[in-house]
Amino acid sequence: MANIKTIEGDYSIGSANFALVVSRFNSFIVDHLVAGAVEALTRHGVMEKDITIIKAPGAYELPLVVRQAL
Repeated sequence: MANIKTIEGDYSIGSANFALVVSRFNSFIVDHLVAGAVEALTRHGVMEKDITIIKAPGAYELPLVVRQAL
């Protein structure tokens, strides 16, 4: 075990923008997932101003909304 190298990455993001594209359908579940994603991003150094949440009507519209977001 003493000869095994361990390489660990840095969790710091720096300056980047993030978009969370979510469905409005099943909001009682999706809202908790969004809160967890935002919490994880901010825990790793992302500023809340760099996070955009985009809500689509349902699951079928998600690919179209993502295409527009890119």
